[in-house]
Amino acid sequence: MRFDAVGEREFVFRPGTTVAYADTGVASVVERFCSEITRRTGLRLAPVAGCPAPDEPSVMIELAAGGELGALPAPAGVSPAGDGPADERHSLAIDGDQVILRAGAPAGVARGLTTLIQMLAAVPSAGWTGHRDRLARHGRLWAQDNLTYFRTSTVDWLL
Repeated sequence: MRFDAVGEREFVFRPGTTVAYADTGVASVVERFCSEITRRTGLRLAPVAGCPAPDEPSVMIELAAGGELGALPAPAGVSPAGDGPADERHSLAIDGDQVILRAGAPAGVARGLTTLIQMLAAVPSAGWTGHRDRLARHGRLWAQDNLTYFRTSTVDWLL
């Protein structure tokens, strides 16, 4: 799966792409993200506590300290607990080597990873994983029933 990135570069998700995080408070959110990507696309990502391997495409998750998210509006809203609103602010930067998600709190990490899932859903090839094989098998059945269908070149038809 590819994302257009800064300039002419693109970020490519591959099997085993590392999703690294430094703060263990976001581990469960990262694991749920990786599971959701696998469920939706069949692509298995690797959640890793610590830094990603150098020179490998990765997703890096960082909890921002102090004013690093100062350019974003302050948290606003109503909290279910009755205290101040959860800090859901986040920034997402994508370049050819890395996706960097910065957030002020774990709630922001969850929102940022949700945004990434939504972006993946918009990538046409992401929706094909697993479906191509099923579609290819149906081609034979449709042909037997003399049904007309478009034989796209992105499917290896089993006729």
